[in-house]
Amino acid sequence: MFEAIIAAIITLIVSFAGVSIMGEMFLYLGLPPILIGTIVGVGTVLYNKLDDCANEVMIDKKEIEELIKLRDMELLSDIELEEVIELYESRNAANAKYEQYQNGEKVFNELKVLGYLTQDQYTDRLNGLKKHFYED
Repeated sequence: MFEAIIAAIITLIVSFAGVSIMGEMFLYLGLPPILIGTIVGVGTVLYNKLDDCANEVMIDKKEIEELIKLRDMELLSDIELEEVIELYESRNAANAKYEQYQNGEKVFNELKVLGYLTQDQYTDRLNGLKKHFYED
């Protein structure tokens, strides 16, 4: 979001500078491409931020509510609540990672059954998949 604000401010500064230097000609010839570029740039930055948020694995709202109830009953401290939320998030991330691995494995298996991949190619692809998901 910060990048989008900076891009918009820079565009305004360049636009005003261009108007004062070039006059009316700049308004018709130079300003539209700058504004379009800024709009596209800001849109790209915002899209990337939204995409990053969508890819994050979040804990369920119901799970958080239940944990907060336990904290309110003084069965969990604030520190324990944060630790448990982190534990749930890491569990959810691991589950998402495993599901992605299974989907990839399924695709490669189907390609092998269809005759697109040989047994050696299939084994190589599965090894690459394992390396990608389970080796850092």
